[in-house]
Amino acid sequence: MSESFLTTARLALLARLQADETLAANVRTWFDWGPGLKKRFNIEPATCPLVTVVPAELSSDLAANVVSAIPQDIEIGIATAGQDAAPSELLAAAVLDVVAAANADCLAMSGDGVHGLDVLRVDWQAAESTKAANYRWEVSITIRINWRRLAA
Repeated sequence: MSESFLTTARLALLARLQADETLAANVRTWFDWGPGLKKRFNIEPATCPLVTVVPAELSSDLAANVVSAIPQDIEIGIATAGQDAAPSELLAAAVLDVVAAANADCLAMSGDGVHGLDVLRVDWQAAESTKAANYRWEVSITIRINWRRLAA
């Protein structure tokens, strides 16, 4: 099966994140979630710091003409072990910088129909480990890749 334009864009964003110097130097584990893996994986401190990139669940409030405007939401997850929020803030800032650069050149995919990226929200949560009394910070950054494509 060949790759769709949506998969190509998600993987292009993942490649940009992995190429970032701050993220490359500080992230231990990268996940791009295979089928069903999101539901089975349990984040533990030994895998932190980690970054995930996965299609986000679309909300019912999207009103778009699917013939021309296609919103593609991507969720970027960050988890860092420990009570100190600074490591997660460092990674979140680096992710936001990568997204800003990707927006500036439309992921180098403007010819394919990408016309910008938006940060929809950044959510923070302190979570306790399921196996020990360890804490971790989890950050969820939802990015929208804005497409303009005409029906073939």
